[in-house]
Amino acid sequence: MKILLTGASSFVTQFLIKKLLEDKYKVFGISRKKKEISNNLIIKKHNLSKKVLERKYWSGIKCVVHLANIDNNKETDPIKNLKMLKNLLVNMPSSVDKFIFISSQMIYGNPNEINIDENHKISPFFSNYSLSKYLCEQYLLFKKKIFKRNLIILRITGFIDSNNSLIFKIKTNMKINKNVTLYNKGKTYRDYLFLDDLYIVIKKIISEKLSLKEKNCIFNLSSIQNYDLYNIANVIKKKLISKSNIKLSKAKEVRGNFSYNINLIKKKLNFIPKNINNI
Repeated sequence: MKILLTGASSFVTQFLIKKLLEDKYKVFGISRKKKEISNNLIIKKHNLSKKVLERKYWSGIKCVVHLANIDNNKETDPIKNLKMLKNLLVNMPSSVDKFIFISSQMIYGNPNEINIDENHKISPFFSNYSLSKYLCEQYLLFKKKIFKRNLIILRITGFIDSNNSLIFKIKTNMKINKNVTLYNKGKTYRDYLFLDDLYIVIKKIISEKLSLKEKNCIFNLSSIQNYDLYNIANVIKKKLISKSNIKLSKAKEVRGNFSYNINLIKKKLNFIPKNINNI
């Protein structure tokens, strides 16, 4: 099977491409920055925000994973991201069976709540980034009535593997036995996604025959739910056998509590996230 991925030069997409190639899929990638050709992999240098993807490049493609996103924190970002999506869809043939759009937790804004499900109130004007995701989601839901294929929107959380995540910073300090300070007395809830779990879900969508109702095509996706930072820090300390002290500060985090309810994706896709200790 041949898979199209946009944003092919990003850290996340590069990981997905590697895993897809390991599982013997053919991959066609789109990147604004580079081009590459090797066994079962073609990456085309193409700026979707400026021009459509020509019909000739769609040959053999059965599934699309749209990850490309402009995030410069500018007011023009939402329009550019919507333009990219439209330019991607213009020549998409009916032979494409599944379209996966990578959305974000930021679409909920800063709710300061835990156990957030897909029906939770969204805040599209929280940031330019959240507005971008909202506009693209709404456009896809409108187009779903026109193109007859499976549409899956994944509202993902931040990646635990990312080198700018709080988990990464805690882990880095504990490796060198440096003390760690947690705000809000450590009782701040955060949700994270393990890259391997993202690939497991995407592979399930790609490889399985899906029967999804329109209202169930949006899924919250994370690996860690309802864990406060104090408990996560203690897990890391134990695993690393670190001598770091965990200091609790009364100061508040800039963003409030946030964690997902992922019961829907567990039920519909039989998804079981990895245990926090294994991660």
